Amino acid sequence: MLILGIADYIENPERVILSEGPGRGQGYGAGRARFSQGFDEYELLKEYEIFGGILFSFLSARRRRNRGAVQPRRVAGVRSPLFLAVALIEQAT
Repeated sequence: MLILGIADYIENPERVILSEGPGRGQGYGAGRARFSQGFDEYELLKEYEIFGGILFSFLSARRRRNRGAVQPRRVAGVRSPLFLAVALIEQAT
């Protein structure tokens, strides 16, 4: 659900970012679940750091695989909304 919320925002950036969407709700639920499992704030932040790294690595791999087929400007246009979406879900958590 987190990835669907992020993808929805990237495809529709004019929307209010994850305000009531699946990503924000899932972030909140994930935070509650992780705290009940004994995770602390540092561990949650580390999980989102890893999650963001995975998404950015995927984006870079797609760019390399489709070199020439995708304009660099389009790839660059995804990075900022992707970072913002992960940051907002992290805050909701």
